[in-house]
Amino acid sequence: MLSVRPTTSPSRSATSIDPSVDARLPCDRGDDHRTVGGWAADLRLEDVPDPVVDLCRAQRRSVFAAMAASTGDVASQRVLAGVETWAGEGPVLVPGLPRSVAFDDALYAAAALSIALDFDDYVCFAHAGHSAVLVPVLLAAETGASAAEQLTAQVAANELEARLGGACLLGPLNGQLWSFVHAAGSAVAAGLLLGLDTGRLAHALALAVYQAPRATVPGFMAPDSKLLTAAEPTLAGIRAPDSPPAASPVHWMPWTIRRASSMRSAMRRCPRFSADSAPDGRPGR
Repeated sequence: MLSVRPTTSPSRSATSIDPSVDARLPCDRGDDHRTVGGWAADLRLEDVPDPVVDLCRAQRRSVFAAMAASTGDVASQRVLAGVETWAGEGPVLVPGLPRSVAFDDALYAAAALSIALDFDDYVCFAHAGHSAVLVPVLLAAETGASAAEQLTAQVAANELEARLGGACLLGPLNGQLWSFVHAAGSAVAAGLLLGLDTGRLAHALALAVYQAPRATVPGFMAPDSKLLTAAEPTLAGIRAPDSPPAASPVHWMPWTIRRASSMRSAMRRCPRFSADSAPDGRPGR
């Protein structure tokens, strides 16, 4: 089964971020709690209702079971064989791989396995588990994040991905084809485990959706390329918190979200990227 062992010298750590950098966002109007980054950064597991935590634990078990079931699938075995040829050494053992590999490589393989047989969860407007579950669990091998921290990141990613899918409901794509949700969710989940503050988390999210992936129906419906639907966007998302603009924010980056309508209008025909309600239940801006 999926196995991780914490490394003694994690390659990713909040200590690599310079806390002296001014991370204020000029478009926040001073109210971080109205931003996704502010909400996620302030989220604590004790704030999450017990039924939601129970569902997240069930979601985790579901994703792990889907991965295990997919190891016998021929297409999954081809993906695993490819990953094995280029994967670096690391602390994560993925079912079907003969050795432990680096976090990024393990995440790619795991996300492909979890989607291969369509044994995936559905959070109303997103099949979120491929990234919301796997990023916190696997990244913990490098950061040493506790179980509570992993679950908190999972909750944040679920909330964001479901709302992003809902915001793009009226458009040409739906369900697993909303692959861009994984870029956003993995950026937030990784950012939380890396200790990013509100400003840097918002910048990481902005970078993740700046070039939002858009799957094509022919590539999804028949060929084995469907297995990479979540894998590619998830890797794009985890790179966002490590990127220079997220580490040393430039003030125009959040406009990718706030002023760009670009993200949502590219995926649907509505004017602005803003879910109908923020994660804390307040009306979206």
